[in-house]
Amino acid sequence: MCSRIARKTKQEFCKEDTVWERWVRKVFVGTAGRSATYTGRLHSVDTEGVAGRLLVALPLFTQDHAHHLSQLLGADVGDHIFLLAITSTDFLDFLPLVHFPLLNQATVAHIKGERVMLWEFYQAGPDGERRHNYMGGWPLRGQSHQALKATLKEDVVSRRTNLTGLHIRCLTLKYSPFLLVQELDDGTLRLSGWMGDLWQEVQSRTNFTYNCVYPEDGNWGKLQNEGGADGGGGGTWNGMIGELVAGLADVIVAPMDHTFQRSTVVDFCFGFTSLRYKLVLRRPTSQSYMWTNYTREFEAEVWVVIALFLIGVAFLVFCTTRFSPSETHVVTLGEALLMTLGSFCRQSTSLNVSSGAARAVMSIIYLTTTLLFVYYTCFLISNLTVSSVSPPFTSLQGVYDDGTYDLGYMKSTSINEVFQFAQDGIYRLVWQHLVEPAYAYLPRDDATGIERALAERYVHLIDETNFLTEYADHCDLLMLPNAYHVTPTTFAVSKGSPLRRVLNHHLTQLRETGIFMKYWHKWLPKQAHCPSRKVLTACTLTNVMTAFLQLLGFSVLAFTILAVEIYISRKHKVK
Repeated sequence: MCSRIARKTKQEFCKEDTVWERWVRKVFVGTAGRSATYTGRLHSVDTEGVAGRLLVALPLFTQDHAHHLSQLLGADVGDHIFLLAITSTDFLDFLPLVHFPLLNQATVAHIKGERVMLWEFYQAGPDGERRHNYMGGWPLRGQSHQALKATLKEDVVSRRTNLTGLHIRCLTLKYSPFLLVQELDDGTLRLSGWMGDLWQEVQSRTNFTYNCVYPEDGNWGKLQNEGGADGGGGGTWNGMIGELVAGLADVIVAPMDHTFQRSTVVDFCFGFTSLRYKLVLRRPTSQSYMWTNYTREFEAEVWVVIALFLIGVAFLVFCTTRFSPSETHVVTLGEALLMTLGSFCRQSTSLNVSSGAARAVMSIIYLTTTLLFVYYTCFLISNLTVSSVSPPFTSLQGVYDDGTYDLGYMKSTSINEVFQFAQDGIYRLVWQHLVEPAYAYLPRDDATGIERALAERYVHLIDETNFLTEYADHCDLLMLPNAYHVTPTTFAVSKGSPLRRVLNHHLTQLRETGIFMKYWHKWLPKQAHCPSRKVLTACTLTNVMTAFLQLLGFSVLAFTILAVEIYISRKHKVK
């Protein structure tokens, strides 16, 4: 066996000529192709600059060899280093000296006579039972190197399915319908829901054990006192992310949103679903517009334009009757203003005009006020008789422009990064003016946010599926159609943990075999059963309250003016 480290090619090999040496050379030519490392004693592997995957062969004849193999298996050499341990002795005597990590990429080639048998070993945990997979046996002079080549191409995780003896510590939080939690009498947590069922399915296939707990502070995970937008420069994590980073758990079994900050400290499984965050507010009713029933037919800007129009055309009527040579009666400015206002209210006038200019102005007044009156009355009639009220806004921009609503979301979730680190646009404006000033008052959970939405002028951002599961039948709530944050969500594991590849493998199998959709349909939110609000109803006092208050106000004004006029008249008579 070569006793030094050397890089070999198809033309350059060690000079020993034993049967198994010739087999090793054949393996290198057939498997590595371009280059490989063939060594009898290896303390470290320099992987820098290595193109593709590297095959490392080493002997397994003595305890010393076993120690070297264990050192390599314990080193972080990456996924592109494959170890081939060659032995022709009873190697089982040496195995207790070697720890085989769960996803190690070592193959033991046991050469016995004219045959070679391929084995692989792994342990689910540091103290776990050593398990083996027999890959097969072939004649040395046959195509055994092709079998090894096929083995190296296959992901080892597909063969590491028995995780008996592995105990996983997990963190979780309830989030319907993805994760439901039941507290048992013995203090343990039973998981269900869509993700909970998927987790139980993976557990039943691999036979590991687990124990789930809530995070101590009840949060999902946010960087506290961060030193920069990229999460660098210090800071500590709270919630489930913080406990996972601290090594208090191995995996988060909950719909954990992917964010850049989180990805720097934990690893995510593949995102097998997405959360879509939408705006939810209290559904408006006719009482919501009790004081604006007779003014919300037009926007404030339109009312200003109408007022300017009425004043402008009144001035035109005054000018045309004042300066037209064919006009016999001059209409005062006060009469003109009263006439245009009456025209807007569809009232006729006793004023007579004879000039062409004045009649043209009167035509303009008539046509314009007719259009305004038709639109106003159509909106007013439908508003008073049909109980279907439009929301005060339909977008995030509308919430910001309205200025009378607060906006929030559940603390320590991925939505915070969307607003806090936005450079410009509506997200930045909402953060600066609506969220940041009231950040300390953001709700701890969605249930608190929904309560605020029902009691206050408050808009809550919540995942669409979670809302449809928990509050679809709450007919006093309204979810706006646009989604303002869509993010993949999945399980999370400690940085560099082999559990990520294990979970990804089994979750991929569940998706490809239809188990994903089976459980999804089991937990799919049911359709809401809120009655239709587009029904004809009798006008209530709330609908017409503004009209009566206006009548009362103008009546008081009229009597006040009358009293002033009587007072002035009597004062003049005395003089």
